Amino acid sequence: MRRMVVRAALALALAGLAVFAILYVVPFLRARSAVRALATGRISPERAAERLGGPEPAAARIGLYFPLAWQPVNRSQAAAVLGCCGSHGVGTLADALSDGDAGVRRSAAEALGRIGPEAASAAGALAGRLEDPDPAVCQAAAGALGLIGPDARDAVGALSAALSNGSRELRSAAAESLGLIGRDASAAVPALVRVLRESTGDLRIAAAVALCRIGAGGREVLAPLVEALANPDWQVRRDAAETLGRIGPPAAPALPALEKAARADNISDVRSAAAAALLDVRGGSGGR
Repeated sequence: MRRMVVRAALALALAGLAVFAILYVVPFLRARSAVRALATGRISPERAAERLGGPEPAAARIGLYFPLAWQPVNRSQAAAVLGCCGSHGVGTLADALSDGDAGVRRSAAEALGRIGPEAASAAGALAGRLEDPDPAVCQAAAGALGLIGPDARDAVGALSAALSNGSRELRSAAAESLGLIGRDASAAVPALVRVLRESTGDLRIAAAVALCRIGAGGREVLAPLVEALANPDWQVRRDAAETLGRIGPPAAPALPALEKAARADNISDVRSAAAAALLDVRGGSGGR
């Protein structure tokens, strides 16, 4: 009888170990294998997610692996895989924004940006990273908020603060993201106008584009882009024309300058960009 009890206990223990292996050990090992293959360049993040069974299973398996991966490079690669898992990867990535390694935090922010609007629940955590000690993490967080789009509206205050307190690169990224959030970022208009009036170069242009996308365009806002159409550097002129085209109909006050560039610029690429922008600003009708 005693032997039967011992055997039954051993059988139960072995069954428990088998279940543990199936539920935890095997998924962990599969995730580790995929991450290592990614780290050595043998596969892409997309292929790693496919190897792990697709978005939902991959996110679950990486979620088991992530907190046990002691090397930062492996956690960064795991974050890249989670960026291919859509909404299923958001929870683990949001937690990874607090990782002790700056590279992992940056990778997590970039992955959330890749997920886009489905990562809206992580907007608050991303906003908190706008004051990260590492500038690259701040920029990645700002960029991710823009890629989330209008659903990142709760981060408008933090992005507006970054316009005043951040590095030039962060300020540009914050301005661009506010523009991508769109009309829900209207509270940032005063801060963007200050940037427009007090800054120069790419930062001033970023503020102008953001204001137009928010719906606060006008001649003053478009002035940096119109001025850029006359810049001695033909690439700056081309970029300005393309930017006005992306703004679309709100850039209508710039039509005379675009018409001149399309007709008279001495570089064919600039003329082509201006002609294409005219179509976009006129709403695709070309004014016909």
